[in-house]
Amino acid sequence: MRFDNLVLLAKSCIKISLCIIIVFSVLYSVGYLLLYRTIFKRKKVITVSTFIWVTMVCCYLASVLVAVFSGRGSINVRKIRPLFSSYKEAWHTWSFTDWRNIVLNYCLFVPFGFLLPVRVKPLRNMLRIGLLALLFSFTVECVQLLLKTGVFEMDDLLGNTLGALVGYGCYGFVSYIVALFRKKPDLKVSRIILLQIPLFVIMLGYAGMLLIYNTKQFGNNKNSFYYGYDPDEFNVTSDYKLSDTKQLCPLYKTEVLSLNEALELCEKKMNVLEWTGHEKIKEIFEDHVYVCYSPKGSGEPAGLHINSCNSQYRGGLYRCNITFGALWNKLKEEMKIENPDDCSIKEALAGYGEIIPDGYVFKNMGHEKYAYMYDFVQYDNGYLYGSYICTIVSNTLRSYDNSVYKCTYVGKYPIISEKEAFMQIVNGRFRLKGENIAKGLSNDERLNINITGCVLEYEPDSKGYLQPQYRFSCIINGQNKDVLIPALIDR
Repeated sequence: MRFDNLVLLAKSCIKISLCIIIVFSVLYSVGYLLLYRTIFKRKKVITVSTFIWVTMVCCYLASVLVAVFSGRGSINVRKIRPLFSSYKEAWHTWSFTDWRNIVLNYCLFVPFGFLLPVRVKPLRNMLRIGLLALLFSFTVECVQLLLKTGVFEMDDLLGNTLGALVGYGCYGFVSYIVALFRKKPDLKVSRIILLQIPLFVIMLGYAGMLLIYNTKQFGNNKNSFYYGYDPDEFNVTSDYKLSDTKQLCPLYKTEVLSLNEALELCEKKMNVLEWTGHEKIKEIFEDHVYVCYSPKGSGEPAGLHINSCNSQYRGGLYRCNITFGALWNKLKEEMKIENPDDCSIKEALAGYGEIIPDGYVFKNMGHEKYAYMYDFVQYDNGYLYGSYICTIVSNTLRSYDNSVYKCTYVGKYPIISEKEAFMQIVNGRFRLKGENIAKGLSNDERLNINITGCVLEYEPDSKGYLQPQYRFSCIINGQNKDVLIPALIDR
């Protein structure tokens, strides 16, 4: 979930909480103070502190339900994600967003462990508050599963329970401080320290994770599986001859842009096109930045997209689209490409300040797309790897996508064989390219995987190293899909 979506969610929770506060205030003032106490002369006392506590608990529970169910469409699947799968996913992608979502899972139940013991004395016990949080979280997950508004995640149960225990530790600490001010300390310091164990466990876990990551030679591969398929869910067949030869494979390091460098590259590319007099839009994401000029009263905006990943803006890749009316019509007249070929497209690109280095293989990819492809071609003091893809519409350059990595040689390292990679698929240890595994399969659907080919290719890891991986071309349930298996032996 993006940050702006979190802001919208927070606003929704605040609005609902304000509505609850207003309704409860009216009920307390009119229903209790005016009618119950003043007119009917009843004596049962509901203190202001009790009213505030009940209101806070109701606001919290409403916010939890909004956070869990708001903005979720129907998912035509009932799957249970195993324990630690979201942690593995966050580890392999090394995504700030994924780790943030895990932390938010803790934070969601911190008020649960803090608020309930304030007024409910039987819940002033760590074991009881943990079990109650587990039961509440389990109920929410079951409702999600039955209503098909989400996936049952064991990690949610773990995170929510830990969050409630952290909240109870906060309650114990605050209670101790209040008791000190009142000069009636009824809790031992040793017990307060013991109540902080869940928080210490979480902090030590994250510290250990960072230590392991920073001491690794290479980064994490986002295509590593984080939980596999059950053998009953799929069947694998293949007539393709696979090699069982292990080998040493070269590794390369790509350039990594900072946020400012990525923004400067955006500005530079946009200025070449001299798009002035339009509204400028700039967005900063976790793994890339986006800049576009959106002219008032025109059609779509034109934009430049700096692709990168894992908060490192790796590779310095970019994509430029030319899509809005006036400029598009002007370019159709001034920069026509009558017969798109190698030389004419290069000449058109030069008009945008784009220079295509030598050593490429030119390919007509069909569907109005043309590619300049590089396979570790020597360039300056390094190599070029990847492709430069152009889209030609109505004989005019419509977009150009620079997916060519500039990289330097690091060394040769051992990789698994094709057959070993194939066995990982047979054992269910794989991910489907472009598929959200969390959605999985429908209840009665089975994967029929027919492998038709295998190539070794490269993709950047979380530290910007180009790591080798096997791309298996497959026909899965009648559709062409790719299965990616990291080839580098873990270091």
